[in-house]
Amino acid sequence: MADLTKEQQQALARARARVRAQETVPSTQMGGLEQFGRGALQSLKDIPYGLQQLGAEVGDMFARPANPQARSRQILGGEPRTAPVTGPAGPLTGTAQRLRQEQDIRVAENAPFMESGPGMAGYTVGSIGSLLIPGAALTRAGGVAGRVGQAVTAPRTLKGAATAGGLLGAAQPVGEQESRAMNVGTGAIGSTVGNVAARSLARLAKPVTSVQRPQVERAAQRLVAAGVPVDVAARTGSENLRAVQRFFTDNPLSAGIMRKGEEAKQTAFNRAALKLIGEEGDAAIPEVLNAADNRIGAVMDRVAQQTGIKVDSRMISELAALEDSARMTLEASKVAPLRAQLENILSKVGLDDKISGEAYQRIRTLASDLGADSALSTVSRQLRETIDSALERSVGPEARDAVKLARKQWRNFSRVKDSMGNTETGDIPISKLASATSVKRERGAALMGRGDADLARLARSANTMRDAFPQSGTAPRAAIQTVGNIALAAPSIGYGIMGGEGGLSQEEAINAAALLGLGVGGAKGGARLYQNPAFQQYLQRGIQTSPFRQMMLSPALRGGATYGLPAGLLAGE
Repeated sequence: MADLTKEQQQALARARARVRAQETVPSTQMGGLEQFGRGALQSLKDIPYGLQQLGAEVGDMFARPANPQARSRQILGGEPRTAPVTGPAGPLTGTAQRLRQEQDIRVAENAPFMESGPGMAGYTVGSIGSLLIPGAALTRAGGVAGRVGQAVTAPRTLKGAATAGGLLGAAQPVGEQESRAMNVGTGAIGSTVGNVAARSLARLAKPVTSVQRPQVERAAQRLVAAGVPVDVAARTGSENLRAVQRFFTDNPLSAGIMRKGEEAKQTAFNRAALKLIGEEGDAAIPEVLNAADNRIGAVMDRVAQQTGIKVDSRMISELAALEDSARMTLEASKVAPLRAQLENILSKVGLDDKISGEAYQRIRTLASDLGADSALSTVSRQLRETIDSALERSVGPEARDAVKLARKQWRNFSRVKDSMGNTETGDIPISKLASATSVKRERGAALMGRGDADLARLARSANTMRDAFPQSGTAPRAAIQTVGNIALAAPSIGYGIMGGEGGLSQEEAINAAALLGLGVGGAKGGARLYQNPAFQQYLQRGIQTSPFRQMMLSPALRGGATYGLPAGLLAGE
């Protein structure tokens, strides 16, 4: 032994420790569960031992203040342990040196189970638990301790994850030929990667976090309940999704697919609005509107034929107020037809203070005819509302519901008709319908969330969900330029395929054409995926299976993933 060098003596000690460990409990006689348990127990022993090492090395550094930079490099493992550090500080001595030598022997003694898969798995699990369990206990304490425990258990930032992983690496014991700095780096990088993986799993469980106001969400819910799809970008307010939507919309390769999606939303809105006038249809075309007008009129006429209209004081007051309002707001030439119509109504009143069903039909037709003059459209609608309201008050309970529904549908019909544009598509303009339903009575009912204002609420909700961010034009121009460049490259590709001099080779041309096809197909496929209702629902709501969702979003998974990778890497060193 006297002729052996120090390094040879240490190697011999490690070999003897390994032999003793094998003789005590051979690895072939250990079951996997025993190896796992010994590995977990060893991790709980190693962290205190590593901290003891670290404390001894820091104390050794401050005990020799000369050349502190060299001493810090010695502790972190930047220089060989067997070579003395340049300067008066000298190499590690005393307790620090002894603990590193002992660690080499400990590693040799633990080799029978630590070099097995179950042993390393147990060591990794034990290392994770040594951080998560105390962190969870601190979290329950609240206050500063609670915040510290939360930061240790499940770091919320990459910086926090790197810090915690670095500390885990620093607390690992090292031998004479090992580097604590390497452990710190391994822990920091591993924890960062693990934290990113945990965040990715959480993002899969809940891809998008809504930042919209509750009012916007209520508008979206109202549209969905009416059968009108709502784009996930508008519903969540996510700028990232909005950018994706605009990319597909502005890209000439996928614009057609996105346009079909918008047309489907418009058709669904048309159906929802037409349903409120009692009709089924994809567009407000003349056939649909005429059918609604005739059906509603038939209901009112049938009821009027059976009962007649009682001319009460309320009807007289409403007619007088209508004439006064027209006289103050319209020219005399416009008031004359209204006054003639009012006199005609009063002339139809019988001795029983009623207007017959036949007279009601004629009055209603003339009231509608007044609306042919755009200046009298509002007056015409108010006059018809007045006589229909009188009819509703005149009928018995058995017919009142039918009249009430018919009046509601007629009001909605009038709003839809007033909002129609000058095209033949039959699409109901959302903004114009919202304006048409913003009369005092319906606007108040819609704002208060009560009363007979279903169409007004539908229009307001659809108007709320419209894109509030106008397009600058930059993206479309860039997309057009891209397509232009591809078009310019096409002759070169073709020239190369034909074997033209100076062109692409046939293989290069085929590769270029494949890339071109991939770009075109990718844009179209991405647009179709984005428009898919199931995918939009997933983006908005995420994974709904409760156990999987809770597991993927749990702090325990984030903490386990954050520390699992560095613990496994450190266990294998």
